[in-house]
Amino acid sequence: MAESKQQLQEPPIQDINPIPERLKKVARAWYEAQGQVEKRVKSGNVAEAIWVTEQYHSAYGRLNQYTYNFLLKAAVDSKNPTFVQKVLHFFEAHRIPYNTHTFINLIQWYSINRDIRSLNKLWIDLVVKHPQYLNADVFGELIRALRMHNVDQVVVEKVLAMAAKFKFEYNSETYCQLFLMFKQNNMIKHIIDLYKRYKQDISDRGIDADPHVLLRAILTFYRTAMGACT
Repeated sequence: MAESKQQLQEPPIQDINPIPERLKKVARAWYEAQGQVEKRVKSGNVAEAIWVTEQYHSAYGRLNQYTYNFLLKAAVDSKNPTFVQKVLHFFEAHRIPYNTHTFINLIQWYSINRDIRSLNKLWIDLVVKHPQYLNADVFGELIRALRMHNVDQVVVEKVLAMAAKFKFEYNSETYCQLFLMFKQNNMIKHIIDLYKRYKQDISDRGIDADPHVLLRAILTFYRTAMGACT
C-alpha cells in the first residue's frame, strides 16, 4: 500500500527542467535594452537610444513594436533626418509592422519636411493597403498636416470623400482641425455641416462638448462668413 501511494506522489521539484540560462540571459537583456532606450529618450539623448538598440540587434535580434514606435517618435521630434532614417531602417530590417502610431509619426515627419508627395503616397498606402489603421487620430493628424501647408480645396474634398467612405468617428481634435481647415479654405457650407455633426455627436455618442471646439466653430463660422461678405 505504501508503495502505491509512493507512485501517486508528484515528482520532486528538482526533476522539472529549469529555464535554460541562455533564455534567462536574453530576457534580462531584452528588458534592460527597452529600459535603457526609454531612459535615454526621456533624457533627450536619441543618439544613445539608437546606439543601445543597435547593440541589442547585434547580440540578440529585435525588440518589440512599442519600442520602435517610441524611438521613431523621439527621432521625429528631434527633427533629425539621420535619426529618423535609422529607425525606419530598423522597421524594415527587422520586419516590424507599422501600426496607427507609426503612421501618425510618419505624417508628422513628412509635414515637418513639407514633403507633400510622400504625405500623399502615405495616405494612398493607408487607404489601399492598411485601412485597419485609419481612425480619427490618423485623419486628424493628416488634416493638420494639410492645413499647415495650405493645400487647395480640391485636395481637401478628396480627403473628406475618402474619410466619409470609411465612416470612422471623429474626436474633439479631429473637429478642431477640420474647422480650421474649412476656415482656411472659406468653406462655409462645410463649417455649418460640421457643426451640425459635432452637435449630433455630442447627443448620440456622448462625445465631450469641448468648449474650445465650440468656440472655434463659432469664431470660424463668423470670420469666414464675414470674409465672404467683404
